Amino acid sequence: MTYTMPWAAASSSSQDSVEATAQYVNGAQIGMTQWDLAIAFTLSFPAPDSTVENQRLTSQTVVRVLVSPTHAKVLASVLTKAVSDWESKFGRLPSVDQLAPHTPPEVEAGQTPSGGEDA
Repeated sequence: MTYTMPWAAASSSSQDSVEATAQYVNGAQIGMTQWDLAIAFTLSFPAPDSTVENQRLTSQTVVRVLVSPTHAKVLASVLTKAVSDWESKFGRLPSVDQLAPHTPPEVEAGQTPSGGEDA
């Protein structure tokens, strides 16, 4: 199923579309100003020198997306609906607290993980 912003359905056509590549991400960082929200979609994976005893993550920003606060609010609503529909079809997901992975101390301190790129 495809979810479309209400105003996008009426104005989109195949001639207006831009070729886009699919990217896998497993994280996001959000920043904001008075005028927009910046979403940095990231990919985190074990650092090359990481061990089982000392797991460290490397995080790289895959893409940054800037949206207006209004667009962000609509996007949040559309995502909430999509997840609700997914859960109706495939089963309930655990709560966000249950899904949250361990956050490395350097990330909690506001530093970029070693080897990563800041958002």
